[in-house]
Amino acid sequence: MNVVPDSFIASQVKLNVSLVSLLVITIGISIVASLLFSFGFHHPIRRIIAQIKQNNSRVPVHSRINEFNQLGNQINLIHEDLSRKTTQLQSFAYISAVKKIRGNIEMDFTDRPYVFVFYELTYKKQSANRKEIEQNWAYYLKEFINYYLKQQYPESLTFQIESNQILSFAFLEESGYPALKELIGRMKQILDFDKDDGYVTIAISSFYTNAAQMTDAYKETLQLSKRRRLNDETQIIESHHKLELAPMSLSPQQEQEFDVNLRAGNKAETLQIVHRFLAQLHKRSVSALQYYHFADEIVYKTIKTLTALQADHHCLGEEAWLREQVAGCHTYEQLSSFLDGFLASAIELVGRKKGERDPITSFVIEYVEKHYSGDVTLEIVADKLNISSGYLSTYFKEKTGVNFIDYLNDLRIRKAKEMLLESGCRIQDVARKAGYQNMNSFNRMFKKFCGITPSEFRKQVAP
Repeated sequence: MNVVPDSFIASQVKLNVSLVSLLVITIGISIVASLLFSFGFHHPIRRIIAQIKQNNSRVPVHSRINEFNQLGNQINLIHEDLSRKTTQLQSFAYISAVKKIRGNIEMDFTDRPYVFVFYELTYKKQSANRKEIEQNWAYYLKEFINYYLKQQYPESLTFQIESNQILSFAFLEESGYPALKELIGRMKQILDFDKDDGYVTIAISSFYTNAAQMTDAYKETLQLSKRRRLNDETQIIESHHKLELAPMSLSPQQEQEFDVNLRAGNKAETLQIVHRFLAQLHKRSVSALQYYHFADEIVYKTIKTLTALQADHHCLGEEAWLREQVAGCHTYEQLSSFLDGFLASAIELVGRKKGERDPITSFVIEYVEKHYSGDVTLEIVADKLNISSGYLSTYFKEKTGVNFIDYLNDLRIRKAKEMLLESGCRIQDVARKAGYQNMNSFNRMFKKFCGITPSEFRKQVAP
């Protein structure tokens, strides 16, 4: 065993210096290692905290520590999920406000000018998977609209309010309206690429400033969308656009002429009445809904007449199906062509029915045609047939769909109209030749069937 005294060691200066230097170096290395280790923890944690604070920002975390990278990626996924859910909740809040549905979701709304932009989608093509195609089209169109609006109006919100309806909401001042219209115009140019498959009706509301007015803004855009013209192109409708009002149904006189010619199987005259009315609507540039209303009325009146004539009209299709066909006409030419084909088929059925000769009704019609200007009553005709007047009345109504007296008056008024077209023929003489000995009865019956008096009729149509 060797013993080294402390005094000997303390006397070794070089050794002391070495030990002190070793201690200093060790402490320095420890401090540097601690700092590096601290920075390795600090930077990823700081970025993670930044991610949490900035809800809408994606802050990538790059660290040599895999656990930190995984934690950062997981936070990014959580933020994306929360962002989607926040957008959905915001959409639900706006939909509830628009449709006045009471809910527990509060809407963050500031009172400043805003507008609604309403989009109604119409898909034209018929296919087996049409519903699926329409759903996909509506989804991608919503995303397209949202992308375009967000670029110029970051606070805008776009959501699908019905299966074929999309609504956009954007804050802007009235001075910014031209910029919005220009943006929607650019969107229309892109939408026109799909015009072979479908089109969009775009309605822009007036300016509103209060959340309580959202329902009013939505209703305004709905009303504006009904001003759409009859064509298959994407249309932009603004609040200042005016719609010219026009009659959507035939006048009583036109309706009477239509019914008479349809019952008689006069194809050219029946189609001429319809074409003339369609031309009036086209000249006034009315809305598509007005065209559809008129076409629905023609379908209804035709089916009613065929039913009265006891003609089997089921081959034409159910009335609900026929209305769907009317709504599927996207242009003036398509609607006109549909009505032509429908009426041609209906008149063909009338012709077949007339070919089924019934001896009793044929005798009544021929007798009335020959003696309408004289004294013609149900009792006189029944006596000619050796049957009771009650039986004849029931039989005639069952076979023709009209009462005997109505048929007689209809024939007399038609003959009177023909005579009124002749110049120099007095109204009193026309009444007498038509079988009316009393002018009051003639005027009353003429107005019932034509909607106007004989003198008014002459002024309107007589040369």
